[in-house]
Amino acid sequence: FWVLFAMAAPKMSGPIFTIGLRRFLGPGASGLFDLSYTPYKFLDNFRNFGTGPALVFEKSVSKAAANTAWTLNMIFAVVVTGAAQLLAHPIAVFYGHPEIEPIFRVLSIAYVFASISSVHFFLLMRDLDFRARSIPAIGQVLAAGDIAVLFAVWGFGVGSLVSRELVSVIAGALLLWVVYPFRPRIQLVPHLAWKLF
Repeated sequence: FWVLFAMAAPKMSGPIFTIGLRRFLGPGASGLFDLSYTPYKFLDNFRNFGTGPALVFEKSVSKAAANTAWTLNMIFAVVVTGAAQLLAHPIAVFYGHPEIEPIFRVLSIAYVFASISSVHFFLLMRDLDFRARSIPAIGQVLAAGDIAVLFAVWGFGVGSLVSRELVSVIAGALLLWVVYPFRPRIQLVPHLAWKLF
C-alpha cells in the first residue's frame, strides 16, 4: 500500500501542478526552463554512481560503509555542480539563449541537496520502511507545487519552475533526514569505496 501510495500521489498531483503552471506561464518560460532542464538532468546521471543500491544489496551495512557511500555521493555532487557552473555559459551559447545560463546555474545547486539525503533513501529501502519512504515523496511534491504556484502568481515567470525543482529536492532531503535517523559524517574508507563501486 505505501509503495503504491508513494508512487501514485506524486504522479497524480505532480502533473496537475505542471499543467497548470505551464498553461499560466506560457510557452516562453516553459521553453527556457526545458532547455535548461535537459542538460541539468543529463549531468544528474553522473551525480550518483550507484552507491545507494549497493548498500541495499549488501548483506550487512556498517556505519563506515554508509558514511563512505554518503561521502562519495557528496564528492560527486560537488564535482558535477562545478562542471555545471563551467558548462552553463557554453550551453547557453549553444542554444542561442543567454537566459539559460543563470537558470542552469541555479538548478545545478540541487545536485548537492539531492546527494545529502540519497543514502537515507536507500537505507529506508533496505529496512523495508515503505511508510516512512512515502512521506518525503508526497511532502516534496506538495511543498514544491505550492511554492511554484505562489511564485507564478507573484510574477516570477520561469523562476517559479526553477523554484519548484529546488524546493522539491530540498524538501525531499529535509524530510528524509527527519524520517530516518542516520546522521552521516565525512569518512572515506578506500576498500569500502571500491566495494561500493
